[in-house]
Amino acid sequence: MSNLRSYIPSEVSCTVFGIAIDGFSSESVVDIERLEAATTFRKAMDGSGTAFLDKFGTYRVTIHLEQTSESNTILHLIFKIYQMSGVNLAMPLMVKDNAGSTSFISVDTFFENESPSNFASESGTSTWVFLCHNASYIKGGNGESNAMYSKLKSIVAFASNLQAITRGLDLDVSALQDKLTDGLSNAIQAVKNII
Repeated sequence: MSNLRSYIPSEVSCTVFGIAIDGFSSESVVDIERLEAATTFRKAMDGSGTAFLDKFGTYRVTIHLEQTSESNTILHLIFKIYQMSGVNLAMPLMVKDNAGSTSFISVDTFFENESPSNFASESGTSTWVFLCHNASYIKGGNGESNAMYSKLKSIVAFASNLQAITRGLDLDVSALQDKLTDGLSNAIQAVKNII
């Protein structure tokens, strides 16, 4: 049984190009959303259907900063470098909940647009939106969990992160991934045997 803890937005860390981003908005910190459905279906004339799984989805990551945050200057400078370099600029983005178990890593990251500015009597929020292909996304809670669950989560996180990084570096580690998949299958079978 897990013990629930409170969620602490200040425990969320974010880096773009290896540079720590801070000065988050008080209302919202980071949004992560998958753009396409993970599974799509196609029906045949006879009514039967086939399911297709998109393992390498595209995500939209929105970072919310206070308009006065110095990170706006940093992100805009990175955006200018991105404009000059084009889409071939490898721009890693990482989001981690240090009080929980959620993590997001993308090496294939692109700016959707530059953040708009708003000059008003009160300081507002600046939003920076990124499109991330082939990312590693592990969504987790902030509860304490048992040992078997932690081991399974570690295997899945490692395999997923390895997959994202090797795709970004264009390396072939399929043999290692096969061994990790076998290890995960054995761990899941062990959990089923316990239940």
